[in-house]
Amino acid sequence: MPARCRRPRRRRPTTVAAPRVLDAATAPALVTLAVAAAHGHHRVVVDLRHVEAVDAAGLRALRLLTARLPVVLRGASPATRSRLALTGLGASGLALRA
Repeated sequence: MPARCRRPRRRRPTTVAAPRVLDAATAPALVTLAVAAAHGHHRVVVDLRHVEAVDAAGLRALRLLTARLPVVLRGASPATRSRLALTGLGASGLALRA
């Protein structure tokens, strides 16, 4: 039986910056970028510092990412935090970090 070759996962997280407007037009690109960045990394940090507006499609994309990958959402504004809380991402601190 041949031995499996497993590439070790890097312990340092990789960071992906979210766009200023996270909506139906930009959310798919963020998901694609985060999934690609996760390959070989222990964790992905999605930087939300510059997000000024997020709609339902953007929230759905973030929820999808946290369900599929080891993702931490970081740097969300108070308005973005309150919207994330509606999806369950901010209320319990599941994936949201200051």
